[in-house]
Amino acid sequence: MMVMQIRSVACAPVLPAVPGSVAERLLAGVDRSETWLGIYHRDSKLGFVYSSVARRADSPGFVLHNRTRLRITALGQDAEMEFSARMELDARLRAERFTVDFEGGGQRVRAVGVLAPGGVALTIDTGGELTERFIELDTDRLGLSSSVSPVIAVDRLEPGVEYVHSVFDPVTLTTQHATIELIGREEIEVMGRRVLADKIEVRWQDTPFLSWLGPDGEVLRQETPLGWTLVREAPEVAIQVDEDGGRDLLAEVSVVPTGVAMPADARSVRRLTVRLGGVEPGGLDLHGGPQRIVDGALVIRGLDAQLDAAPADGAEAADGRPGAAGDRVAPEHLRSTPFIASDAPEIIIVAEEIAGDATDPLEIADRLVDWVHGALEKRITMSLPSALEVLRARAGDCNEHTTLFVALARARGVPARIACGLAWHERSFYYHAWPEVWAGQRWVAVDPTFGQRRADAARVRLVTGGLERQLALGPLVGRITVEILEVE
Repeated sequence: MMVMQIRSVACAPVLPAVPGSVAERLLAGVDRSETWLGIYHRDSKLGFVYSSVARRADSPGFVLHNRTRLRITALGQDAEMEFSARMELDARLRAERFTVDFEGGGQRVRAVGVLAPGGVALTIDTGGELTERFIELDTDRLGLSSSVSPVIAVDRLEPGVEYVHSVFDPVTLTTQHATIELIGREEIEVMGRRVLADKIEVRWQDTPFLSWLGPDGEVLRQETPLGWTLVREAPEVAIQVDEDGGRDLLAEVSVVPTGVAMPADARSVRRLTVRLGGVEPGGLDLHGGPQRIVDGALVIRGLDAQLDAAPADGAEAADGRPGAAGDRVAPEHLRSTPFIASDAPEIIIVAEEIAGDATDPLEIADRLVDWVHGALEKRITMSLPSALEVLRARAGDCNEHTTLFVALARARGVPARIACGLAWHERSFYYHAWPEVWAGQRWVAVDPTFGQRRADAARVRLVTGGLERQLALGPLVGRITVEILEVE
């Protein structure tokens, strides 16, 4: 959920310029423009955005710069995050190079992209571990996901016509298509005066962002998913942030179920049957591992009951043996990635020390659960969790616990994946992340955040996979419902 909040506020798409845009008018003599916006969640002021467009000093073209600072409260704790982005454009307003930085919870992630024929050469720095990859593009115009929707985008839109652009997403380290459409014109209040603004909708990965642009293309207001609003303010006003961090963001988006009551000790639940509403099961990972869809209901096994289910016929393990109950294990579940650097020497050494002489996958997983749970301080963190950074910081929430565990497991040759969904906390289901490990014939859920060698059944897995899959939860917030049918 923290990743979704970061993306909702700090990573709305900035679209590339085209002829007739604000950037083109800079060629007529404007050397620099700046914008400050306050970030509000409901009735609380939680941060600010600074953005600028300036001429390049080294060559013809322009530099876009953005900085976002945010403070939130979740589970009674405060967390802070800072995001910055810089993009260099040539004289024809085409991107040449960009740099994005995330910092939160003592962790830092940097991505540097250089435009090349056919795509982007990307270098990702996660805790000093450098990863290089090449992302293919079908266009020579690339937008950058940042805090302000289109700073230099089109200002001659035709109502009802959708314009499609490619945008780099620093959260998933991928490029996605975004559409922009002029909704109409309306008068809004900005810094004590009424302004006639163009209202546009930017839709990105099925998520809508609304922006109001002034006569010169400047952003006056923006509304993002999950209840965030960005408002144009004077610099001295924008930087003033509430001290208390506002409402508890995790509590606000938690899901209060109907039906059978959950027992007081939810961590002891061995079997849970629920019916979900407000979701399309086709895009989720509901069936497989500890979960089964039976007659339209979802049955979750937890604790040692996970081991009672017989493996399903036809599933295959990575080495070709029959395997997983209702799903499959794949090479990607052993693969090292920029954020799950299971091949980093630091990760390998620690994994070997923890696992010791254990060779059984579940015994290795048990030792890893115990170590990660004991080694990490339980602290809400707004970050893009990197296993290396978590290992060094020794702190974080469920995302950090899960990311580090998965990296350590893969380093010991145990296939592991990230599961995200809902887990019971006090009186409702909160968004949560936990690992699943391949135990030879089935996926088994564990939970290092709660210190559970076998995760309880008081949870609903919605997706599995990396950040790109986790962000699929965004459209479910406020829509998904849970009816508890049976608890054991």
